[in-house]
Amino acid sequence: MVSENLEKFAKSIENKNTDKAEKLIQKISEDKKKDTGIKGIEGLQKVGSDRAKELRKHGYDSIESLAQASEKELAKIPKVGKKSATKIIKSAQGQRKIEKEIEGYRHALEGIIQTLEEERLLTMPQKISEGKYPKNELKNIKEEMQARATHEFRPANERGFNEAWSDILEALS
Repeated sequence: MVSENLEKFAKSIENKNTDKAEKLIQKISEDKKKDTGIKGIEGLQKVGSDRAKELRKHGYDSIESLAQASEKELAKIPKVGKKSATKIIKSAQGQRKIEKEIEGYRHALEGIIQTLEEERLLTMPQKISEGKYPKNELKNIKEEMQARATHEFRPANERGFNEAWSDILEALS
C-alpha cells in the first residue's frame, strides 16, 4: 500500500512540481521509519530503558555502534550478558539494514527530482511527467522493480531504491 505522502509526491512529479515533491521527501522518509519500527536503540530486541542507559554509558549510543560491536565487548557491560549481547547485535544489524533500505528509497526520490530539474529528456521521470509511458508499460516496469526490491543478494540501499520506484509507479497507475 502506498502512503498518502507518496501519492502526493507521484502527482507532483507528474505535474513537474519539484518544489512540492522535495518538501514531501522528509515526510515519506518519516513514514517509512514509522512503518518499519525504527526507534533508536530502545527499539532493539533485549534493550529497555535501563539497558539503553548502560549501553550509552559505555559508548554505544546508536544502532550503527551496536551493529558493529563484538559480543565479548557488550557482554562485559552491566545488565547485558552474553545471550543478550548476541540478540542486541543481531537486532541492531537488522535495523541497520532497514535504515540502508530507507536511505536507498530516499536517494531514488531525490534522483527523480534532480532529473526533472535538470530537464534530462531521456529519463524515466521526464517521460512520465510528459505522459510518454503507456499504463501497461509502467505496470511492467513496476513489477520488475518490485522483484528487484525483494532480491536478498542486492545491497539494502539498492533494494530500497527499487522499492521506491515500485511504489511511485504504483501511485501513478
